[in-house]
Amino acid sequence: MHKKKIWIIVLASALIATIALAVSVDWPVLFVNGTPICQQEFDLNGQSVDRVVRSHAIMEWADEAGVNEYLSYNKLLRSMEKENRERLEKKEKGEPVYGPSEYNSIQYYKKYIGDCEQGIKYQIEQTATQEDLISFYDSHLQEYRHIDTVGAEYSVWQGGVQTMQGTVQLDQYTVRGLSESSEEFVEQLLQLQPQQQIVWDVAEGVQIQLLCTHREPGTIAPFEEVAGAVSQQYAAAQFESQLEKRVMESTVWNFIKKAGGIS
Repeated sequence: MHKKKIWIIVLASALIATIALAVSVDWPVLFVNGTPICQQEFDLNGQSVDRVVRSHAIMEWADEAGVNEYLSYNKLLRSMEKENRERLEKKEKGEPVYGPSEYNSIQYYKKYIGDCEQGIKYQIEQTATQEDLISFYDSHLQEYRHIDTVGAEYSVWQGGVQTMQGTVQLDQYTVRGLSESSEEFVEQLLQLQPQQQIVWDVAEGVQIQLLCTHREPGTIAPFEEVAGAVSQQYAAAQFESQLEKRVMESTVWNFIKKAGGIS
């Protein structure tokens, strides 16, 4: 009888240890559309159920569209190991290796999701019609308005003495150069209205004074000038719209929430 009790205790301990190991290694913490999500993948998504659902919606979409193969977490790790071996071989041969010399799991997971997302957006761009793009452009005209033209007189003062003066014009052609010289200077110009004056300290004892002489609203860039940007923004908008629908339609079994853990 005593031996029987010992065996029962040993078997029970082994069973508990086996269950604990399974739970700690790859026991699913939730299911997304029937796909089990282990703790490790949950951690890669910042322990956010919403992020897991979004990631898997992107993965499933990419697979359906033929953009990228759907990879389970274990397949993803095997793919990462293969990638790292190839990178190591290239490095040993003296061949160029772009990006990290070796990926860790979070880097590779983000890269995979990012590749899926970019592939889908590229496909949306390729299938968009001219009518789709022009319609998007017409409904977002203000986003394609050039920067306002602002003319001003400026003077630089140091210790109460004027050391420099001149005129400046900010417009679609000069904004890049002026921004590279001083983003603050451009910001100050954009705040000005005709005949308005502003003075600000740029260093100890040094001030700049601006007097706006004229201001004209920026013109809207023609479609042909911004067609590339319109195409990318249309694809991004379509991606988010369709992804939101896929996320809303996803089926999630959240065992963490039911167990009273992280929600």
